[in-house]
Amino acid sequence: MAKIVLAGGSGFLGRHLATDLQGRGHEVVVLTRTPRPGGRVREVTWDGATVGEWQGELDGDDVRVVNLAGKLVDCRPTTTNVAVLRDSRVDATRALVDASRGRDVTAWLQASTTAIWSDAGEQRITEATPIPTGTNALPQMTGVAVPWEAAAQGANTERLSILRTSIVLAPGCPAVDRLVTLARLGAGGTVGSGRQWFSWIHLADWLAIARAALGLGEFDLPEGVVAAT
Repeated sequence: MAKIVLAGGSGFLGRHLATDLQGRGHEVVVLTRTPRPGGRVREVTWDGATVGEWQGELDGDDVRVVNLAGKLVDCRPTTTNVAVLRDSRVDATRALVDASRGRDVTAWLQASTTAIWSDAGEQRITEATPIPTGTNALPQMTGVAVPWEAAAQGANTERLSILRTSIVLAPGCPAVDRLVTLARLGAGGTVGSGRQWFSWIHLADWLAIARAALGLGEFDLPEGVVAAT
C-alpha cells in the first residue's frame, strides 16, 4: 500500500483521484487550506505557499506526491487574474519541492495543461512539440504553464511525470456544468467559430493515466511530459 500526499485534493480531479486511490487500498492525505473534519479521506492544513507542519506527511517508505494545486481556470484573462493563476500554481509547487528535500518520494505526478502550447491551430501536437515563444505564447496559457512546470524540476523524487491535461469531461465537472448552464439559459449552440479544435479527455481515462504516472496503474507510462488528452 502506498501513501499518496495530494495537494489540490478539494477540486474536481483531486476529489475523484482521492476516492479512486483510497478505494484501491492506498492511504491518501489531502493538503488543503480548509480541512473538513470527519471526511472519508484525511485532510491536513497547508497554505499552498510555504512549508509547514504538513511536510511530515512526506515521511515514509513509499510516499507518492500528486500536485494539482492552483486556482480554478474560470476567469477573464486580465493581467491580475493571470498573475493569480500563475502564482497559485508556482508557489504551491515550490513549497512541495522544498518539503521534499531530505526525503525520498517514490513518484511525483505534476499537473500541467495542454494550453502550454497556446492556440496551435491545425498543428499536430505531441509531447515533443516545442513550446511557443514571443507573441505566440499567450500569457494566460503558456505564461502560466511554463513556470508551473519549471517549479517542479527540483523535486526530490525517483520519478517525475508532468501531465499536460486537456479539458476533462464527465458529469459534474466544471466544464460540463458551465456548458449545461449556458444551454439551459438558452445560450447554447456554436461556441466561437465552431471550427476550432477542442481537445478533451474523459475522467476515467485521466484517472488511469494518473495511476500509471504514480506507478500504481495497469500499464507503464514513460517519465517526463505526457499529453493526457
